[in-house]
Amino acid sequence: FLDTLDSYQTALPEKEWTSYENAEVEIIKELRRRFPNKIIVVNRAFRIFDSIKKDINGFLVESLFFGLDEKLNYVKMPESHTKHMLKL
Repeated sequence: FLDTLDSYQTALPEKEWTSYENAEVEIIKELRRRFPNKIIVVNRAFRIFDSIKKDINGFLVESLFFGLDEKLNYVKMPESHTKHMLKL
């Protein structure tokens, strides 16, 4: 399970995203090559999905309908957020 593969977007300037995404793709493809029979599930790998879809077994979208607020309580996500995520 590879968690929050979109986190780099909050830590890096956008001009660096492509190189980071390329590295994620390489790692996932190498994991598949080394472990052909293992299950690989990614979380929030929206921007690299087309490059890895043949190498993964599952795709998770954390916080699609519910997520955590600042006090770590589960809350319903705004409908606009859910609709936006479903379009990605």
